[in-house]
Amino acid sequence: MSKATSNLDLPAILGNLTAYRRKGSDKLILRRPGGPSKKQFLEDPGFDMTRKNLSDFGACNKMTNSFRHAISPLLHLGDPNFTGALNQLFRIIQRKPSGTERGVRSVLLSHHREIVKGFTLNRDHPFEGILRDYIPIQTDRQQLTATITLPAITPGINLRLPWKAPYYRIVLSLGITSDIIHGERGFESTYTGFGHGHPARTEWHHQEANAEGTQLTVQLTGQVPDNASFVAGIGIEMGMPDRYGEIVHVKYAGSARILEVF
Repeated sequence: MSKATSNLDLPAILGNLTAYRRKGSDKLILRRPGGPSKKQFLEDPGFDMTRKNLSDFGACNKMTNSFRHAISPLLHLGDPNFTGALNQLFRIIQRKPSGTERGVRSVLLSHHREIVKGFTLNRDHPFEGILRDYIPIQTDRQQLTATITLPAITPGINLRLPWKAPYYRIVLSLGITSDIIHGERGFESTYTGFGHGHPARTEWHHQEANAEGTQLTVQLTGQVPDNASFVAGIGIEMGMPDRYGEIVHVKYAGSARILEVF
């Protein structure tokens, strides 16, 4: 692997090389193409296990993508790389049915919802280290609802914010995801409805002021099959007044976690 310090180096040295930039570096990185050809990968018996492993990995990617849609109101609060850790959980779920042939392993989240419950989207500032209190949640699959009861919040006691933005608010999210099963057309979702998460938010509160306890409820609509899973998550957003005095969300500040999968 070589590095070029400016774009002027490219015409003379590119040839059959691939040039790209990596986040956190101002240098161009050049790579030679390598590995097997596409035909070898698709047809060579020696790559049979690799093809099967990649097929299973693709099923986990579909599961992760569906899950991300279900928690869409919280995505901006998570770390940039939390998806990798989430994908690993789905790999664990995928391996649960013993004896299943590689390459056609389904991801049956509806059978192992407890594995994803409590998943945090943040490593350095997990939600439970910010709002340090028990948050009960009531769920109802028949009514398609999730309700949380927030405690009275006292800064410095059960609220410790690591960010300097003056305002915060709590977000409840509820969405729907599904199992990923292998069928005649490959891996498919068992739920084709609108799975994007729906939010409910508190008012903005100043981070130095006490806040009274309250409830947040999200209710969805539609018909949901038994093998679909509801995903309830909670997050905290930070806010800053803009030039017109309206409080807007601050980027790269906030935290979220999965409260319940049911």
